[in-house]
Amino acid sequence: MRKALSLVSSAALLTLFIGPVSGRLIENWPYERLFKEADLVVIATAEATAETKDRFKTNGWKIDFIGQETSFAVETILKGKVKGEKKIKMLHFRLPDGVDVNNGPLHVSFPPKGLLLSGKVKGRAFEMKLTRPEYMLFLRLRADGRYEPVSGQIDPALSVREMFSGTTVFSKLGRE
Repeated sequence: MRKALSLVSSAALLTLFIGPVSGRLIENWPYERLFKEADLVVIATAEATAETKDRFKTNGWKIDFIGQETSFAVETILKGKVKGEKKIKMLHFRLPDGVDVNNGPLHVSFPPKGLLLSGKVKGRAFEMKLTRPEYMLFLRLRADGRYEPVSGQIDPALSVREMFSGTTVFSKLGRE
């Protein structure tokens, strides 16, 4: 009897600390599906990203997502064809500045330069530069000639795989 009472009171106490939980379902995009549904699969390097006049709104969020177009230099084509120079443009979206969304979209960004990290380890200053990443992109051709992520504009990150080939480590190392 004492164990049952203890269990019931523990369960009742636990309900005081449990809050509402929310989430959204995210579609499953394994490599096989990405490859099958894509018109173009490439390994590419981001060159530049510019804002466009494109806007995207869904019923789930009452926000106008802001269009961005990233230019890529294609290194390797794994599926499909690229006309002319090995350059492509991908349309994707971002949230407006200062807007945060619970259970929001999985947007992507493509910094065109490498990432510089600096800090101290055991009193020694260092800088480490990560090389510019390459991206494996699973894309669908749009009617306007640009590409978009095959997983769609809400969760485009599911169509992008970031790859780093190496780093330049400890370009500065010294005591401070």
